[in-house]
Amino acid sequence: MPLQPFILEKQYRDYIWGGDRLRPGHSPTAEVWAIHENNTVIGGDYAGRLLTSIATELGTDLLGTRVTTRIGSHFPVLIKLLDCNQWLSLQVHPNDEQVRELKGAGFFGKTEAWYFLDTVNNAEILCGTKDGVTKADIVRSVRDGTILDCANRVPVTTGDHVLIPAGSIHALGPGMLVFEVQESSDITYRVFDWNRPASEGRELHIEQSIRVIDPGIRVNVSAAPINSPIARLESCEYFSLDKLVPEDSDIIAHPAGESFHALTVISGEASVKGDGWSFGLSQYDSLLVPASCEEYRIEKQSGCELLRVTA
Repeated sequence: MPLQPFILEKQYRDYIWGGDRLRPGHSPTAEVWAIHENNTVIGGDYAGRLLTSIATELGTDLLGTRVTTRIGSHFPVLIKLLDCNQWLSLQVHPNDEQVRELKGAGFFGKTEAWYFLDTVNNAEILCGTKDGVTKADIVRSVRDGTILDCANRVPVTTGDHVLIPAGSIHALGPGMLVFEVQESSDITYRVFDWNRPASEGRELHIEQSIRVIDPGIRVNVSAAPINSPIARLESCEYFSLDKLVPEDSDIIAHPAGESFHALTVISGEASVKGDGWSFGLSQYDSLLVPASCEEYRIEKQSGCELLRVTA
């Protein structure tokens, strides 16, 4: 049965490292959870219901055959915006096999991807380990607090993107606004927290980190293509990330039952229309297009850019 798209109510997270760009007047605001299984639908036939409930009810019609074949009716991704005013903690996430061993059945690993919406000059991230770092180096440096000596420090600029596989250490630096898509998992092992005072919810996870860090994973930052209406930025077994630029003509899309389309406007404004429905979206608004939705179009608009996530 064809379904129409959903607008979801945003959720906010006020972590210590956040800034003031995502919710002016509420500082620090670190994250906007734009599309997540526990977000509430705004308007339409499913108004007031959690996305997870709708996914359970509608299954393939909402999620698509690729998702339900792999993990059933679980909504598979979390899409965030992050305003980084300080260094985030150096973290690592387990893969699917490791999280089942550590936490049990029903949990998922966490691979993620970043797109850099805005960065200051000389912005940096930590991602992966330096060449030549061994597991023994990881064990020693995590335990004695010198893990930064093993981390790969990489400059980034607006428009860059990177895939962060589970098992790779990573941290976002100050002075950047970031779009993130990740597996829908909240399993995070904090490796180093820049010597900030320890507090409830910000403890280090020394032994878990040692177990899951894989120094053999290589992480590469890339620049997004320019002058391309549709460009694949990142792809893995859990999700794909595309950049859409309807600068010169409409972009026509059709989920075809395979996967939902999660759209987020990252520049300008967007007009998204289908059979009997239309949505006007402003910068940083998101729209969830179900897998069973008929063909739709993003109308030609100067200055409009979107990111699209499929699973």
